[in-house]
Amino acid sequence: MATLKGLIFDLDGTLIDNMDFHLKAWHRFFTHHQLDTTHYREQIHGTNGEILQRIFNKPLTDAEIQELAREKESLYRDLYQPHIQPIHGLEDFFGEARSASISLGLSTMSGQENIKFSLQHLGFQDHFSAITGAHEVRNGKPDPEVFNKTIEDLRLAASECVIFEDSHTGIVGAKATGAKVVGITSGHTVDELVRWGADLVIQDYEEISLDKCKELVNHH
Repeated sequence: MATLKGLIFDLDGTLIDNMDFHLKAWHRFFTHHQLDTTHYREQIHGTNGEILQRIFNKPLTDAEIQELAREKESLYRDLYQPHIQPIHGLEDFFGEARSASISLGLSTMSGQENIKFSLQHLGFQDHFSAITGAHEVRNGKPDPEVFNKTIEDLRLAASECVIFEDSHTGIVGAKATGAKVVGITSGHTVDELVRWGADLVIQDYEEISLDKCKELVNHH
């Protein structure tokens, strides 16, 4: 029987409910570059590089992609900074985990600047024993690479961890590690999260406890 030793979190939509601000930033980006915004939401999936190649519909150099991505993420941070706060109940849940010496990890497809921005403004800089961002992996979600690296850095087995996610690709990638997965309904319905593989679904962190996480792990 496995023992709970680690909790691993995605960032966007999981620690913070910020996806609307990413959408607003993309809309401003499209407008600034005189791109058609009619169906912009359908085009913004995948990594920034994949999105930018898609929306400009021409080959872009790595330098061009980096510059354009910086522009979009800067727009996002300017929009979101006055509103940033953790999802309800998260701080108490972190406190419970830390009191029980449960390791915390972060696995996100955000880049370094957005990770730093989020953790600093939330006051979470010292909470995580392992952090993996987009700049450290070759493959984005649903590939499990970003989660596997965090699990490895925590020196744990996937069976000893519970992963928190809010998206389709995130849940699929998290499940592929062999860990138990909790879905959070910041952007999708309970039915969708369950259909994608979540073992448990919560609206916020008031609805979860270490005991519930231990139960999940014990049912391996």
